[in-house]
Amino acid sequence: IDTSEAKLNELADDVDAMTVVGNGASINTLLEAGVESADILIAVTDSDELNLLCCLIAQKAGKCHTIARVRNQQRPVYGFFVDHTVDVVNETIMFIGMGLSPLMNLDLALMILAAYLMLSVYVYISAHLKGEFRLTYAKMGPTELRIIAILMNTLFIFVRPLREFSVSTRILGQDLSLGVLDLAGIVILVALLAAYFVSIIRDAREYAKKEPLPRNDQ
Repeated sequence: IDTSEAKLNELADDVDAMTVVGNGASINTLLEAGVESADILIAVTDSDELNLLCCLIAQKAGKCHTIARVRNQQRPVYGFFVDHTVDVVNETIMFIGMGLSPLMNLDLALMILAAYLMLSVYVYISAHLKGEFRLTYAKMGPTELRIIAILMNTLFIFVRPLREFSVSTRILGQDLSLGVLDLAGIVILVALLAAYFVSIIRDAREYAKKEPLPRNDQ
């Protein structure tokens, strides 16, 4: 069923199906299309309200099952919970996996993960206290971190010099050999820690101004 006869004619050339020109929310149109004997009706117009109305009328006119495409359906609390629970699990698996691989030092991977979780906790606190939810810092967020990790892994697969590159150094009395991912990880770690400490110091000052200590006038 469609109000455009041209679209239906085009569809009929590709699909062996009966077409009906009309409004799907009209009981007469639905009856003409055979809604009384149909097993299922699927409403997929651009209007959520029209889709729901079509299904409601179809249920009243016949005994068919109905499916309506509803795109403007928001579940902010559930979405927030699922999104960020999955995000933390994903980043934990990603960094631990990189640390257990020969590509990155495990201690460094765990430090990056800890810094990421610290920044995540700050974001959740800010969402509660300021009603502000900020995911990106210096145009970098969880998605950007995943993209960088994917690109680095892809380069490692196809570029042999990157896999073989290493820099020997001595840190805290220990001799370390750092590869390309280790060096990139150090840059990411410094950036995460800088964003974290700059943000908490700035916010601590703002909160202190909003809630100053009471003065004891004598």
